Amino acid sequence: MTDQSAAPKLWISLLTAAIFAIAVFAIGFTLYITFWAKPELSRLALQNQQFTLVNHRGENVTAEHFAGRPSAIFFGYTHCPEICPTTLNDISIVAAELGATADDINFAFVTIDPERDTVELLSQYMTSFDPHIEGLTGSPEEVSAFASGLGVYFRRTNDGPDYDMDHTSWIYLFKRDGDFFRTANLNSPNENLTEALRALAN
Repeated sequence: MTDQSAAPKLWISLLTAAIFAIAVFAIGFTLYITFWAKPELSRLALQNQQFTLVNHRGENVTAEHFAGRPSAIFFGYTHCPEICPTTLNDISIVAAELGATADDINFAFVTIDPERDTVELLSQYMTSFDPHIEGLTGSPEEVSAFASGLGVYFRRTNDGPDYDMDHTSWIYLFKRDGDFFRTANLNSPNENLTEALRALAN
């Protein structure tokens, strides 16, 4: 004999699942609108970050330092064997291609290894790259807060004085007002950082 109560229970289960799916979609859509579709509300915006770092010239740098000009920010460390020097060299090429436009852009290299990357070491390291690129360091707490605020991943992969760091290799691009624009991946064959920065600067 067929259980007549099975059908209502099935419909209730389906209705519950549908309501749950709609709720998940609504939450996801709200997050998208808040953090991505409206960059002025994005948690990644530079003006929403609270930090005080030090550049390779020994000067304090806060969020106000980046105001009024588009920015290209890369996170890495001086002991990085390949990715960081290669990326900084690529950024140097971009700065040269931009010519005078490069003067209107903030190029920053933020260390994720402040324990080793002192102002003195950064000052020496940055001489290998275009002078438009500013090296930034600070206390481990300040660096971690700034990196975390932009969603940058990094961690120490081994112990000892010659440890390595695993980290995000994207370049973070921001508009003149500090709003997040997008990330740039120089490993992508379709990436044209020169044109992206030229468009942001114009």
